[in-house]
Amino acid sequence: MYNNNGLHRQYIDDTIIVINWTKEQSLEEIKEWNRIDPNIQLTATIGSTANFLDLHMENKNGQIEYNVFHKPSYEPYYLPFSSVQPLHMKRNIPFATLIRAFRYFSDFQIFMNDNKFEWHFS
Repeated sequence: MYNNNGLHRQYIDDTIIVINWTKEQSLEEIKEWNRIDPNIQLTATIGSTANFLDLHMENKNGQIEYNVFHKPSYEPYYLPFSSVQPLHMKRNIPFATLIRAFRYFSDFQIFMNDNKFEWHFS
């Protein structure tokens, strides 16, 4: 195995490994890992961008920029204030959206430019 100083994260059956190896080194190592258990087979996505769960990461000249990954089937949801949902749930939506922005966006301006997040107040 190569000395990696990389990053490995797993959520249930989704795994991401971020590492600075050559394409050949990466494919060779994945081939070795796939020999360990025939029931668990890893595939490689090699490049300067990656999507993991709902996070999009991009290496821009050695700086990792990250923001929310929106799946093609993504549809924003709306909760009208006049709905029968409890008030604490209605109040929590803007708070939860802001928390998500701070966690998932490497830069506030990127968050503001993301057209999937729209603020509607009435």
